[in-house]
Amino acid sequence: MRILPKPWEGSHPAFPKTPEPLAVSGIWTPTLVGSMFGIFMGVTRRLLRAPFPNGGNTLSSVGSWTALASALVAVLEVRQNQLAKQDVYPLLESEGVKIPRRKFFEKSSEMTKDDAGLIGAAVGLLLYPTLRRPLPANSSFAYTFNRVMGRFGAASLGATSAFFLFTAVRFSACDAAMRKHIAQNAIAKRIYEERTGRKAPDWLYQRLLEPEDVGQAGVEIPLGAHLAMVAANAGDEMFPASISPQPVGSNPHHVMIVNGKPHYLNTRDYLWRPANSDEGLRLLHEQLNELNGKRSSLVQTAEFLWIEIAKRERLYMKENEPDSASGRQLRKTLELLSSMHSNTWTEISEIDWLIADTKKIILQVQKAGDWTPDKPLNIDLKTYKPEKVLELVRQHKEKTAQMLSHIDSLIVTSENDQVKREENLKEIRENDIATGELLRELEERVHNSGAGDID
Repeated sequence: MRILPKPWEGSHPAFPKTPEPLAVSGIWTPTLVGSMFGIFMGVTRRLLRAPFPNGGNTLSSVGSWTALASALVAVLEVRQNQLAKQDVYPLLESEGVKIPRRKFFEKSSEMTKDDAGLIGAAVGLLLYPTLRRPLPANSSFAYTFNRVMGRFGAASLGATSAFFLFTAVRFSACDAAMRKHIAQNAIAKRIYEERTGRKAPDWLYQRLLEPEDVGQAGVEIPLGAHLAMVAANAGDEMFPASISPQPVGSNPHHVMIVNGKPHYLNTRDYLWRPANSDEGLRLLHEQLNELNGKRSSLVQTAEFLWIEIAKRERLYMKENEPDSASGRQLRKTLELLSSMHSNTWTEISEIDWLIADTKKIILQVQKAGDWTPDKPLNIDLKTYKPEKVLELVRQHKEKTAQMLSHIDSLIVTSENDQVKREENLKEIRENDIATGELLRELEERVHNSGAGDID
């Protein structure tokens, strides 16, 4: 079962369903927050030997914090519904999709975290020691409140325990579902921006951090690279039928087949090793021709959009009443075309990088790997300080440390999950070591007031 599912999920490609067995709402956030703060306050009172007033205890403290967190989450849920009317429903209406009705729960095909939370809450209530004791007839409101909060706290602790236990027992399923969720959201966000002509709202497509985000050398992970990393670790089943990631090591750059056509991602696949130089050069020149052809087509598209935008902007600037029905319609058209033009040039920029990198690899293959640029065009390596690069590497080093701490603290129960966690830890530790070495090298270069020679 899934509690309080978002009604728009699954109604449109821009709003995919959250994969099972993940929870779909924030209903369990208050139990986690309440349990954490309630136990902390209870333990603090015990250590300070400060008695709970009016028959209270640690469970009533947990219940009180859970109730407070529930009120805050309820406000956020109301706010989310308001934002949906602004950001979600207009797109559905414009494409003739009927707005689904809100449900309190929906049936799932497997046991989910919501089921675990409900079972845990029920067990917590059943195990509450005073459940069958009637309250004194002359009990004060505070005493009654504490007893009610105690029951609420028992349910909250039970739900929290079950939530963590379920995550540990089904670590692989939850991990795979999260990877799928990331891949779906990355694609859905691009669809949303293309259909609406504006930037996707942050609340709708939250940034999800995965261990693989720090498994690469970059700090900022572009969409293409993110999809490639997810593909390399999740397999074909994570993607719709029209998108198929190619095996790692099969091309100079990561490639995905989208609707039967190759889509080159702007990330180098360093596991690619051609059988021989002739085979490698053949593949590289084929890729270069495809990229040049795609770039020419995109440049024509961008030029057409530029002209159409200029024509409509001239009309809009002459519009006497920009807030009239015709003025608003023209403005929305301009917003859409401008977004399409910006996205087109973003794609052209990515292709420009791919073309330049492909030409570099061709030179490397021709020289059996023994090639470096003759002379920099824009910097003097003897005086240039790579301070911006140093800043990015420092940020990346901090992220790897955070991810190491996070993964190391995960509780796993099965042997397969333990092996998978060790593999992730090994990958990130290797990245952390390489990042540390690079950081020390760059710090030395900046300190010595120069980037050094290419060699």
